[in-house]
Amino acid sequence: MKSNYIEVDSPSSFDYVGTKFTISGWINLSCFQRDMGGLDLRIFLEYLDLDGQTFMGSTGNPILDDTKMRGDLVSFRMNCEFHHSNIHFIQKSLGRVTLKLEGINTNIAPVYLPLVVKKFETDQTYADGVKDQHAKVGEIVEQYKRNLKEYYNEIEKLHESRKAKDGDIEYQHLYNDAATMGFDIYEILETEDVESFEKYTYSEEDRREEELKEKYKDALEWQGPLAEGIVSRFNGFELRVYSDDHDSHFHVIHKGKGIDARFSFPGLELMSYKSSQNTIGSKEEKKIQEYCRQPNIFKKFEEEFSKRES
Repeated sequence: MKSNYIEVDSPSSFDYVGTKFTISGWINLSCFQRDMGGLDLRIFLEYLDLDGQTFMGSTGNPILDDTKMRGDLVSFRMNCEFHHSNIHFIQKSLGRVTLKLEGINTNIAPVYLPLVVKKFETDQTYADGVKDQHAKVGEIVEQYKRNLKEYYNEIEKLHESRKAKDGDIEYQHLYNDAATMGFDIYEILETEDVESFEKYTYSEEDRREEELKEKYKDALEWQGPLAEGIVSRFNGFELRVYSDDHDSHFHVIHKGKGIDARFSFPGLELMSYKSSQNTIGSKEEKKIQEYCRQPNIFKKFEEEFSKRES
């Protein structure tokens, strides 16, 4: 499996692997280039099932051997290991998993390597269509990622459209809730304009949002509403709640910029950074807080924190 930037020599596509195995090949150093400058010499690994769902993720510092070069590529080697908590997912996936490899540079496409975990193969592993499904996991995941990017770009436009209609109302993000809708219906009734009864301030935005949900429903189902603690994504940022964090805070992550910031909840105040090398500007901080205060997003945070406590 290879691209212009990452080549995996071993194992090959559809090779058998055990619960521990080593990957080796070649990688371009530009994969480690941060958006803000400097290198981050880690490879990010994700283990995907037949449906393209990530059941395990890890990062590691590969062993690089600059005495072995192939053009712009340098030799690398890295150890991989499944955890006992992965058994259910591997069994459900008929022993077929896909290893996704990428560096910090999000402008470079990842490599997807389909593998078969020998210990978990069954007769169904070789059923008609299963290998074809396995071979297309990476292609489908990349399509879902493109779809989600389009979806969130359109949702952001709807957010701005709603905000523009709010004017100087103090609680400008309370669109689409019962109170705001009640005021809009009251105004419609006062005008005695029966023709416009079905319309309210944000009716066009709501209609468009439902169309987007239908258009991108496969990608949204793949992502899941609260998958792996991810509350939402916007403008390249990922809002995530980790199950093993002790106090009430969430992480704002931008992989391309190397940002991992901690925000308090429910106060939504910037607390600290996991690494202070790259930080969030004041305008971005305000926009993140504004985004998180939206009732639907805030509710998702509440749901995720309640899951962690249960």
